[in-house]
Amino acid sequence: MHAQRPVSRQLTVLRMLYLHRYLAVDQIATLVFSTSSRRACQACCTTLHRKGFVHRFELARGGLGGGRSPYVYALAPAGAQVLAQADNIPVVDIPVDPDAPTAQSVFVHHQLAANRCLVAVLRAARLRSRIRCCQWTSDPHSRLRYRPDGARFWRSVHPDVIAMLRHADRDHWAFLEIDRGTQPLARYAAKVRRYARYQRSKAWLSHYPVFPALRVVSLSARRAAGIAELAADVMAQVDHDVYWAQCPSVYVAATAEAELLADPFGEIWFPADGPRDARHGWLSDGPWAPVPQPAAD
Repeated sequence: MHAQRPVSRQLTVLRMLYLHRYLAVDQIATLVFSTSSRRACQACCTTLHRKGFVHRFELARGGLGGGRSPYVYALAPAGAQVLAQADNIPVVDIPVDPDAPTAQSVFVHHQLAANRCLVAVLRAARLRSRIRCCQWTSDPHSRLRYRPDGARFWRSVHPDVIAMLRHADRDHWAFLEIDRGTQPLARYAAKVRRYARYQRSKAWLSHYPVFPALRVVSLSARRAAGIAELAADVMAQVDHDVYWAQCPSVYVAATAEAELLADPFGEIWFPADGPRDARHGWLSDGPWAPVPQPAAD
């Protein structure tokens, strides 16, 4: 193989960056190097950076001491070209950053938060023999465009993550929204309306066996309560909106980050239209769909 072409493990890292956009080195270690040492992960990422296939940058830390975080990686145009040839993907469909992203980018921090949730879900699933994470589609691949029946215009709904977790013989589907406190609370009312319009359109039937629950991950108890209140108000007004007739199930997680990342399946979720103390685990409620059976010969 040519010296400048990535080897198998390096190509896998490029694929992870294609799927998840920005990954910290510890996230890459979990996703790709779970059976290897962290040093092997760092060496692989350094090689990709030296070849020009990935961008590498640091995020500034807050606080009195300042400082820097471990490296974060993103796909560079040269890496996109390699991936397009290896996986037969149109290069225009591969999101890249022409230059290294700014260390203060809100979008980068948001995507890294979503990826922290992914790592937490994978680790928690490994501790439970009957749970598997079968799908985790994140930005920018999670944007859903649809056209309501009879309409000449397109609508869109854009979850931060589309997840499917398999528990025993059932599949649980969820749309995740990651709340980092960077946008006004009022925007969540509009988000719930968009999901409800998508549900009413029936366009989701060609993609999902059940309509996924909307789960909002908020690491602030105060914001979580505000989001739940807004969602509940929208859900109570469903009969007054001509565009939609019912709302998706909405759940909110409000807990310390360490607790959420330690066990996202723990009893940290509550329904937006229910009591705040009615906590339950992620997989203790629906919507559920039976595991598809292989077609008979």
